[in-house]
Amino acid sequence: MKHSNNFDFIRLVAASIVIIGHAFPLNGLVDPGILGTPIATYGVMIFFSISGYLIATSWMNDPNPVRYMLKRSLRIFPALALIILLTVFVLGPIVSTLEIQDYFANSRTYSHLRNIGLYIIYYLPGVFEHAPVPNAVNGSLWSLPAEFFMYLVTPVLILLPARRKDLAFALLAIVAACVAVYIQVKGMMLVVYATEVRATLSMAAYFAMGAFLAVAGKRVPLKTEYAVFAFFAYVLANVLPMGQYGAYIAAVVSSVTLPYILITAGTQSTARLESAGKYGDISYGIYLYAFPIQQLLQAKLPAMPVVAHIGLAFLFTVPCAMLSWHLIEKRALSLKPRKARLPANSGISVA
Repeated sequence: MKHSNNFDFIRLVAASIVIIGHAFPLNGLVDPGILGTPIATYGVMIFFSISGYLIATSWMNDPNPVRYMLKRSLRIFPALALIILLTVFVLGPIVSTLEIQDYFANSRTYSHLRNIGLYIIYYLPGVFEHAPVPNAVNGSLWSLPAEFFMYLVTPVLILLPARRKDLAFALLAIVAACVAVYIQVKGMMLVVYATEVRATLSMAAYFAMGAFLAVAGKRVPLKTEYAVFAFFAYVLANVLPMGQYGAYIAAVVSSVTLPYILITAGTQSTARLESAGKYGDISYGIYLYAFPIQQLLQAKLPAMPVVAHIGLAFLFTVPCAMLSWHLIEKRALSLKPRKARLPANSGISVA
């Protein structure tokens, strides 16, 4: 479906960044990072920023909790269920160092199915156990519980009166960023429902700021010149020494500026870029399939140069994502409940 904006293109860029970023650690190389942030993390930041904006907009357009949750669930779970089933029952027995009968007799094989319910388990018996990133079948899944948690939070905050919702999302972004840094600085490891709290909060900050830009509307104009200023503010906050509070300042500035830059770019309509999704919205499929495909590439071709690894990862992942979109995701989304339209002559006004 073609949209008169650049969001489809930016999501594809985000998915591509994740593939490129993961290629380094999965091949036992040092992640070069940018301004102290791992490359793949930028891709996730992009996803969360855009998701916050679009999900908040979706709720405001149709503030019905049942339809809202059905839409969100149909977007996440069908494709997720397929990749988990393929991982457990196809990839696992092929790759595992265990005999097939031992693999299927192992109770931990079936524990992996809990990923469908967003209880993230990376391990499968004997699968990728000697990889540079060992025992991680699909490390990208960590972000999905964080995303779904923000789906639950968003309607609650939007229901607040008038501009209080603006303040609520802005404060959530700032507080989440600061708490995430605090947990990291203190070396704390907090896990809830198999999900690391620090990682969830760090991404929640980007989601919340994206949602803030949606609920604030025209009160916060999205202008290219402001986005350029935001970019320089982001760079300075991450390179200038700012003492003991530098990490907090950098986190807050990052969570404010990056979503603003991305949403400003996304809401534009650029020739050619706006048609990036005309063959399907494959960014989610790329995100789901890339990691296990990259692990498999590393296992079978461990001496392959990282550039070749990246090229092959795209070569194998994109077709999988296309199939996921056309066979699963697109069909699931066609089941989304629609807001009822009243006849033009009904005499009833709908705000």
